[in-house]
Amino acid sequence: MTHATKVMAPSSTNSPPDTPQTSLDDPFEVALSKALRRITSPAEDHLKAGNPIYYADPDTPDGLVIKHYPDGHRELVRWDGNSVVVVAVLDARS
Repeated sequence: MTHATKVMAPSSTNSPPDTPQTSLDDPFEVALSKALRRITSPAEDHLKAGNPIYYADPDTPDGLVIKHYPDGHRELVRWDGNSVVVVAVLDARS
């Protein structure tokens, strides 16, 4: 699971005027790209080790989180004391 922003070099001048352009020569863009890779890599490492990860997307209901398993299946869960309660099974995401 990766939620990183891909930094792309400017394309030809045929792109629409409202398309944001970034440059891999811009030190800020390079630093941002590296930082985003570092942010996502611990979660990816955890999944590769065979462990699920927990996270919330912007549209995840309050009090719930997504439990993402290494095989890609996901569940919407909540905690009840020390137990995890499955609220719904979600579509798989790689």
